[in-house]
This record gives sequence, C-alpha cells and structure tokens, in this order.
Amino acid sequence: MYMPIILLPKQNKTSSIFSFCWIIAMAFCCAGCMVQRADKTPFVKGYYYDKDGEKVEGYLRLKPSTYTLFYTSPGYVEYRRKEAGGSRKALNPDKTKSFVIGTDTFGIVRHFRIKGFRGIYNQDFAQIVIKGSMSLYIHWTRIYPANTNFWSPPDDYIRYIIDNGSNRGLCLYKLNFSNHKKELAALFSDVPELQERILAGELKGDNKMDFLILKRFIKLYNQEIDG
Repeated sequence: MYMPIILLPKQNKTSSIFSFCWIIAMAFCCAGCMVQRADKTPFVKGYYYDKDGEKVEGYLRLKPSTYTLFYTSPGYVEYRRKEAGGSRKALNPDKTKSFVIGTDTFGIVRHFRIKGFRGIYNQDFAQIVIKGSMSLYIHWTRIYPANTNFWSPPDDYIRYIIDNGSNRGLCLYKLNFSNHKKELAALFSDVPELQERILAGELKGDNKMDFLILKRFIKLYNQEIDG
C-alpha cells in the first residue's frame, strides 16, 4: 500500500497539521476496516497447485482484490497446513496456478477492468464457472469506502468475466446485458447463430434465468469450437 502525494491549498501551520492528521487518520481507518472485515473469513479445507504443478493440501481462504480512492490491489489466497493455528503464507497469481476451497475452483483471469481508470488488473483470481475455449468466471472486489462515509464498511462487488482467450474479455457488473449487447455478441463471432441470437435480444436483464441462458450459450459455443 502506498500513500499518494496530495496537494493542499496554502494554509496556516495549524490548518496544515490538522489536514495532515485527518488524511493519516482516514488512511488508518480504512486499513483497519479492511483487516477487521477480512479476518472474519474462515479457512476451509482445500488445496492449490504451485507453478510446477505440484498439489499442496491444507486450509485456504480467499482475500478478494481491493479498490480504493487511492490504489487498487489484486487479491491473494492465504494458506496454512493445519485447520487451526500454525504459520500462514500468502499466494498470489505468480505463485500458484489454481486452487480449490471446499467445492469451489479458482483460476487466474488477466487484463480486465472493474471500475474507472484505477480498476485495471493485469491478473487476479476468480472462481471458475465454465472452463473452455470460452470461459466464465466470478470475480470479487472489496471497495473502500462503500460510499461517502469513510467510517462505513466495504461493499463486496461481484462481477462476471467472460473470456474467449482473445484478450477481448468482457467484465459485467450485475449481468447488465442490454448495455453490453454488442460487446457480448462480438465474443461469439466464431459461432454466428449464437451471435445473432444475442443481437436479437435473447439475453435481456439481470436475473437467474438470464444467467442460466448465458451459461447455456457458452456451453454451446464450446461445443462448436472444441468439438
């Protein structure tokens, strides 16, 4: 974490000290809120694969990526060998290929944007829903602060990432298909029939049925491409 350089208007000595203390207090407040929220996440039995492909069993928990007014940080997974106690180690996408927590499998997604000009990730962990020529992931981000109140807890934002391996991945918040119809259709250009159905509006809104339709479209796409 870094502290940005903030330019303040010219002030007297007392005002400058107060402003500086306020900035430091807010930074520590946000940092403390992060730690308190994250520590409630339990460790769950699972395993991970290191970069050499070796399977390592133990207990893991995901620390989601964070987004603040000042910086963006990718997520990581905490690992320990025993369920309670013992040392922990942090695993980022440079140290592990994939991991499993309980029944959920996680992999690495690359080159996507979640929010604004700061919310750009070169790589991060995301839960795998479908894996193939076109893959579907669920990605978590914790945003600090959640609103204009610096004392408020963070919000967990879920985004759906659709990736066909061509660096044209689409990141959707709340599955808002109507606003991303052309971008979504472009991912299906190798299967014109599915592309035309998307452009015709077969995927419309934000509900469980549309999510099931999206999953079916991706599976049909993979059947056509992978055979």
